[in-house]
Amino acid sequence: MQHLAQKLTLVIPTHYRHHYLTRVLTYYKDSGLRPLVIDSTNVPYPELARFPNVDYRHCPNVRFLTQITQPVLDIA
Repeated sequence: MQHLAQKLTLVIPTHYRHHYLTRVLTYYKDSGLRPLVIDSTNVPYPELARFPNVDYRHCPNVRFLTQITQPVLDIA
């Protein structure tokens, strides 16, 4: 039987909230989840190396629906 964390994907959209992103990624760091972060900020998240289990997608200047569609389809 698969562990719940292997079946669940936490999708975190963010836009100019890197300080909050650090907080949430720290919270989930040891949860077994592999968070999917979709970041529309112009500058990539500078602390990504601290969170090797994160699937990070940097999508500046892209409409939200376009940003989120492909990564979510990749999960399914």
